[in-house]
Amino acid sequence: MTHDAPFDVIGLGGVCWDILATVPRYPELDEKMEMQEFTQQGGGQAATAIVAVARLGGKAAICGRISDDEFGAKNLAEFRREGVHTDMLQIVPGHTSHFAFCVAELGAGHRTIFWKHGTVAKLTAEDIDREAVLRCKCLLLDAHHSAASIGAARWARDAGVPTVLDMERPHP
Repeated sequence: MTHDAPFDVIGLGGVCWDILATVPRYPELDEKMEMQEFTQQGGGQAATAIVAVARLGGKAAICGRISDDEFGAKNLAEFRREGVHTDMLQIVPGHTSHFAFCVAELGAGHRTIFWKHGTVAKLTAEDIDREAVLRCKCLLLDAHHSAASIGAARWARDAGVPTVLDMERPHP
Protein backbone atom coordinates (compact mmCIF):
# COMPACT_ATOMS: atom_id res chain seq x y z
CA MET A 1 0.00 0.00 0.00
CA THR A 2 1.48 3.34 -1.05
CA HIS A 3 0.30 6.70 0.18
CA ASP A 4 -0.34 9.82 -1.96
CA ALA A 5 1.98 12.05 0.05
CA PRO A 6 4.66 11.21 2.55
CA PHE A 7 3.81 11.50 6.20
CA ASP A 8 5.71 13.94 8.35
CA VAL A 9 6.02 11.25 11.01
CA ILE A 10 5.10 7.57 11.15
CA GLY A 11 4.90 6.15 14.66
CA LEU A 12 5.59 2.43 14.89
CA GLY A 13 4.97 0.99 18.31
CA GLY A 14 2.65 0.08 21.11
CA VAL A 15 -0.94 1.22 21.13
CA CYS A 16 -2.44 1.04 24.60
CA TRP A 17 -5.64 2.15 26.31
CA ASP A 18 -4.75 3.94 29.56
CA ILE A 19 -7.01 4.13 32.59
CA LEU A 20 -5.53 6.94 34.70
CA ALA A 21 -6.03 7.97 38.31
CA THR A 22 -4.34 10.65 40.38
CA VAL A 23 -4.02 10.46 44.17
CA PRO A 24 -2.77 13.03 46.71
CA ARG A 25 -0.14 10.57 47.95
CA TYR A 26 0.61 6.96 47.17
CA PRO A 27 -1.22 4.67 49.61
CA GLU A 28 0.39 2.05 51.79
CA LEU A 29 -0.40 -1.62 51.10
CA ASP A 30 -3.96 -2.53 52.08
CA GLU A 31 -4.88 1.16 52.43
CA LYS A 32 -7.80 2.74 50.58
CA MET A 33 -7.30 6.08 48.85
CA GLU A 34 -9.83 8.34 47.17
CA MET A 35 -8.80 9.32 43.65
CA GLN A 36 -8.56 13.02 42.84
CA GLU A 37 -9.13 12.49 39.12
CA PHE A 38 -10.03 9.56 36.91
CA THR A 39 -9.72 9.55 33.12
CA GLN A 40 -9.28 7.20 30.19
CA GLN A 41 -7.31 7.90 27.03
CA GLY A 42 -5.07 6.39 24.42
CA GLY A 43 -1.51 5.64 25.45
CA GLY A 44 1.69 3.94 24.45
CA GLN A 45 4.92 5.75 23.72
CA ALA A 46 4.78 5.96 19.92
CA ALA A 47 1.00 6.36 19.93
CA THR A 48 1.10 9.28 22.36
CA ALA A 49 3.88 10.99 20.42
CA ILE A 50 2.09 10.57 17.10
CA VAL A 51 -1.05 12.22 18.50
CA ALA A 52 1.17 15.14 19.58
CA VAL A 53 2.50 15.39 16.01
CA ALA A 54 -1.07 15.52 14.65
CA ARG A 55 -2.09 18.15 17.23
CA LEU A 56 0.85 20.28 16.12
CA GLY A 57 -0.38 20.11 12.52
CA GLY A 58 1.85 17.35 11.17
CA LYS A 59 0.66 14.61 8.85
CA ALA A 60 0.92 11.67 11.23
CA ALA A 61 0.33 7.95 10.88
CA ILE A 62 0.33 5.12 13.42
CA CYS A 63 1.59 1.63 12.68
CA GLY A 64 0.73 -0.96 15.32
CA ARG A 65 -1.78 -3.62 16.28
CA ILE A 66 -5.00 -3.61 18.24
CA SER A 67 -7.94 -5.98 18.45
CA ASP A 68 -11.62 -5.42 17.76
CA ASP A 69 -12.38 -5.29 21.49
CA GLU A 70 -13.56 -2.27 23.52
CA PHE A 71 -10.06 -0.87 24.14
CA GLY A 72 -9.05 -1.28 20.51
CA ALA A 73 -12.20 0.49 19.35
CA LYS A 74 -11.55 3.37 21.76
CA ASN A 75 -7.99 3.74 20.48
CA LEU A 76 -9.10 3.69 16.85
CA ALA A 77 -11.78 6.32 17.49
CA GLU A 78 -9.35 8.56 19.36
CA PHE A 79 -6.72 8.38 16.60
CA ARG A 80 -9.33 9.32 14.02
CA ARG A 81 -10.68 12.15 16.18
CA GLU A 82 -7.11 13.49 16.53
CA GLY A 83 -6.46 13.35 12.77
CA VAL A 84 -3.95 10.47 12.88
CA HIS A 85 -3.96 8.27 9.77
CA THR A 86 -4.85 4.72 10.78
CA ASP A 87 -4.49 2.73 7.56
CA MET A 88 -1.30 1.10 8.95
CA LEU A 89 -2.96 0.25 12.26
CA GLN A 90 -3.81 -3.44 12.03
CA ILE A 91 -6.97 -4.70 13.72
CA VAL A 92 -6.77 -8.37 14.70
CA PRO A 93 -10.26 -9.71 15.47
CA GLY A 94 -11.01 -11.95 18.42
CA HIS A 95 -8.11 -10.93 20.66
CA THR A 96 -7.55 -8.44 23.46
CA SER A 97 -5.79 -5.10 23.07
CA HIS A 98 -3.02 -3.74 25.25
CA PHE A 99 -4.26 -1.72 28.27
CA ALA A 100 -2.87 -0.20 31.44
CA PHE A 101 -4.04 1.19 34.77
CA CYS A 102 -1.85 4.08 35.88
CA VAL A 103 -1.77 5.74 39.30
CA ALA A 104 0.06 9.07 39.60
CA GLU A 105 0.87 10.93 42.79
CA LEU A 106 -0.08 14.60 42.37
CA GLY A 107 2.82 17.02 42.61
CA ALA A 108 5.46 14.34 43.14
CA GLY A 109 6.01 13.10 39.61
CA HIS A 110 5.77 9.47 40.71
CA ARG A 111 3.58 6.93 38.98
CA THR A 112 2.89 3.23 39.01
CA ILE A 113 1.65 1.42 35.93
CA PHE A 114 -0.09 -1.94 35.89
CA TRP A 115 -0.38 -3.25 32.33
CA LYS A 116 -1.58 -6.20 30.31
CA HIS A 117 -0.09 -6.67 26.86
CA GLY A 118 -3.19 -8.34 25.45
CA THR A 119 -3.20 -11.29 23.06
CA VAL A 120 -2.47 -9.53 19.76
CA ALA A 121 0.85 -10.75 18.29
CA LYS A 122 3.79 -8.38 17.83
CA LEU A 123 4.48 -6.93 14.39
CA THR A 124 7.39 -8.14 12.28
CA ALA A 125 9.19 -6.23 9.52
CA GLU A 126 7.08 -8.13 6.97
CA ASP A 127 3.95 -6.53 8.47
CA ILE A 128 5.19 -2.98 7.83
CA ASP A 129 4.47 -0.80 4.78
CA ARG A 130 8.08 -0.38 3.63
CA GLU A 131 7.25 2.21 0.96
CA ALA A 132 5.53 4.45 3.51
CA VAL A 133 8.58 4.25 5.80
CA LEU A 134 10.89 5.15 2.90
CA ARG A 135 8.77 8.19 2.03
CA CYS A 136 8.09 9.62 5.51
CA LYS A 137 10.04 12.58 6.86
CA CYS A 138 10.70 10.96 10.24
CA LEU A 139 10.21 7.51 11.73
CA LEU A 140 9.33 7.35 15.43
CA LEU A 141 9.82 4.01 17.20
CA ASP A 142 9.34 2.54 20.62
CA ALA A 143 10.50 -0.90 21.74
CA HIS A 144 7.07 -2.53 21.72
CA HIS A 145 7.42 -4.32 18.36
CA SER A 146 11.20 -4.88 18.43
CA ALA A 147 11.55 -6.97 15.27
CA ALA A 148 9.42 -4.58 13.21
CA SER A 149 11.20 -1.55 14.65
CA ILE A 150 14.65 -2.93 13.83
CA GLY A 151 13.60 -3.70 10.26
CA ALA A 152 11.95 -0.31 9.74
CA ALA A 153 14.93 1.51 11.28
CA ARG A 154 17.27 -0.23 8.83
CA TRP A 155 15.09 0.79 5.88
CA ALA A 156 14.91 4.35 7.18
CA ARG A 157 18.69 4.53 7.71
CA ASP A 158 19.36 3.27 4.18
CA ALA A 159 16.93 5.87 2.77
CA GLY A 160 18.27 8.73 4.90
CA VAL A 161 15.03 9.04 6.91
CA PRO A 162 15.68 10.41 10.42
CA THR A 163 14.68 7.93 13.11
CA VAL A 164 13.80 8.61 16.75
CA LEU A 165 13.63 5.86 19.35
CA ASP A 166 11.67 6.32 22.58
CA MET A 167 13.41 3.71 24.72
CA GLU A 168 11.83 3.41 28.13
CA ARG A 169 14.33 0.84 29.36
CA PRO A 170 16.93 -1.29 27.56
CA HIS A 171 16.19 -4.88 26.67
CA PRO A 172 17.51 -7.28 24.00
